[in-house]
Amino acid sequence: MLQRKIETCPSNIELSQFNKRLVELFDQLNIKSDENRKYFSLFNTVTDAKTLFNQEQNYLNEINQTYKKTNG
Repeated sequence: MLQRKIETCPSNIELSQFNKRLVELFDQLNIKSDENRKYFSLFNTVTDAKTLFNQEQNYLNEINQTYKKTNG
């Protein structure tokens, strides 16, 4: 029974491989997280620009309507 328990414990090589793979996965996660952060930032920037352009268009339409009313 004790022999079975000893055999179920991972060896130093297995622990080393596991640790190496864990570090690799953590690095991949960090890279993906940075990539996602960049995309969110880009999306927010584009959304802000779209909002500002829509506001500008509304102002121009309002100016145009006011001009047509006064000169129409």
